[in-house]
Amino acid sequence: MNEIHYHMKEEFFDAGTEIIGAGEDCTNIYFVVQGRLELTVLNSMGEKFVLHVLRQGDVIGQYSILFNESFLFNTVAQTSVRLLKIDQDFFLENQETIEGLKDSILEAEKYVEQYGIPICDFTVFDKKKLSPMEKFRRGVNHVITLNKLN
Repeated sequence: MNEIHYHMKEEFFDAGTEIIGAGEDCTNIYFVVQGRLELTVLNSMGEKFVLHVLRQGDVIGQYSILFNESFLFNTVAQTSVRLLKIDQDFFLENQETIEGLKDSILEAEKYVEQYGIPICDFTVFDKKKLSPMEKFRRGVNHVITLNKLN
């Protein structure tokens, strides 16, 4: 993992800055180090819906990066934000040499083959243990928000 860490680039954004726009190609994985990011989607009427708020430890783009897919949501800094990013080229060039990286990539590719690239291509790492009911509730809220887009 140290090899990956040394290739990450640190970026800082002020509150209100759009970091990723819907429709942009996913060529990086972003790790939230500090601050909060708001993930939003627009419906056909142009109304904005907050899909989720990401915090320290959360990740964006780990599936889409493998297939150079576009983001389906906007990502805006809700507060001052510090991110680490790693680019797609590094992953593809080093998957054979970094221990565990190829296995992680293969696992992600299998997931995408079976389920498709998640519309919500982000991962939330909650520090507190969530009950299965709370995880289900959050998943339902995401589906409700996405259904409002139509």
